[in-house]
Amino acid sequence: MITLSLLACGLPGAVEPALPFGGAVSFDDAQDLAIQDSAVLYSAGDLDGVPGQELVLTVDGALHLFGWHGGLARLLPDADLDARLAPLAQDALGTAPGDLDVYGAELADLDGDGFADLVVSLRPSASPGTPVIAALHGPALDSGQVLRRAGDHWEPTRTIADLDGDGAVELLHFDGPVQDIQWSGGARQRFQTEHSQIHPAVGASDVDGDGFAELVVVHNQGYGFTGETVYSGEPAALDTLGYQESGYAGRVGIGPHDVLVSTDEGLSRLTGPGTWEAEVAVDASHPRAVFGDFNGDRRLDALVETADRSDLYTGRAQGLRVQDGAMPAVGERHELAADVDGDGRDDLVQIVGWSEPSIRVWRSE
Repeated sequence: MITLSLLACGLPGAVEPALPFGGAVSFDDAQDLAIQDSAVLYSAGDLDGVPGQELVLTVDGALHLFGWHGGLARLLPDADLDARLAPLAQDALGTAPGDLDVYGAELADLDGDGFADLVVSLRPSASPGTPVIAALHGPALDSGQVLRRAGDHWEPTRTIADLDGDGAVELLHFDGPVQDIQWSGGARQRFQTEHSQIHPAVGASDVDGDGFAELVVVHNQGYGFTGETVYSGEPAALDTLGYQESGYAGRVGIGPHDVLVSTDEGLSRLTGPGTWEAEVAVDASHPRAVFGDFNGDRRLDALVETADRSDLYTGRAQGLRVQDGAMPAVGERHELAADVDGDGRDDLVQIVGWSEPSIRVWRSE
């Protein structure tokens, strides 16, 4: 089951532009980059201002950056990111942390300078407790700050979209059902939700088309997800107005104007407070899906894998429409959509293989 908290933040969202791309999508032959050790793929963002997003991942527990440069997929040369984070962890803990374990990483523009910053959730290996949240500022990643200290909150901090229009993202802190937004200017605003456990899917989307962005938070309850929606026209009043259980959800996609989930029956779209519309029925138990803008028209598309095939459903004003043709298989443990080559269309990035893993990139055209 899935829980979505949506909070309208009182400022107009961007007007949807004339669609520059759209149409049919094809994928180049995959390019694989061997990485030798087990890896976890976390997040994508623009670190250097050059077209094409970078990705943050861990390889054998160590932080790395990945990008598409000179037509090749490769790990980016960088100094030891873990060593740069260690002094920040020591400052937060008041003691030398020793080895650090990474529990989460994101690329997001915290300071509104146009470059993504690296936000990492860390715990000392010797005494794993509540994580320290620290950030290294892009593009150089040579300076940083502590965002949350151990003991402040038991759940990790998450970055969310720019909700107040100043170019910098806001932060969301979790403390059971009581949560709060930390605005980029420093102000804090608390609100109550029905559930306490947070799924990694957090973002903002103008799902009802009223020109105001809603905050989307997914809540994890037991073996599935449950759903609630919270709307407000003003940031000062964040009230639960509707509650919706949508059934088991495998994955969640949050776009500028779309929120899609893969449920045990297919694909569903969130259209308003407590309102879900089933858009695609899939004849498979728990279909696997990856959501992204693969044709560059600012609408979410969905690559969906069933028992015997993979299909692409492109987003349109009238709903999702299946496209003919063979598509990359999805359903890997770690995969996401990101525009790695800077052409305005999301590509598919996966970690494949167990004994000899690789980063696999499928470029969309």
